[in-house]
Amino acid sequence: MFREIILPTIFSILAYGFWISPDFKEIAAGVAIFLFGMLALEEGYKAFTGGVPEGILRKTTNRLSKSLSFGVISTTIMQSASTADCPWVIIKSDEKKRARINAIRHFLDRGDYDKGSGTRCSGQIA
Repeated sequence: MFREIILPTIFSILAYGFWISPDFKEIAAGVAIFLFGMLALEEGYKAFTGGVPEGILRKTTNRLSKSLSFGVISTTIMQSASTADCPWVIIKSDEKKRARINAIRHFLDRGDYDKGSGTRCSGQIA
């Protein structure tokens, strides 16, 4: 019953959209390529890992209490990875090259050295 009514309706709406709008065709093609890529990525990941991560995740989250504790623990681990000595930093940029330069600048600005002396390095190496 569901497929007999809903599926032809969806196909009719898609056909009408293709008929009316050329932008709709581009959007639908982009979505189709994206979905195909996601399916290929999923199959490749499963073939590469042999399904081990899915099994572990299934065993660790098969009950609500396990799911909540797994979420809390994983969030705690990710948040504890950012410390005062090594914080997570968001580098703002519109392009990859500029982001890399900004990351290097941020790293160098944190250093304790004489920036105007003209020497290549001034400080102790630990």
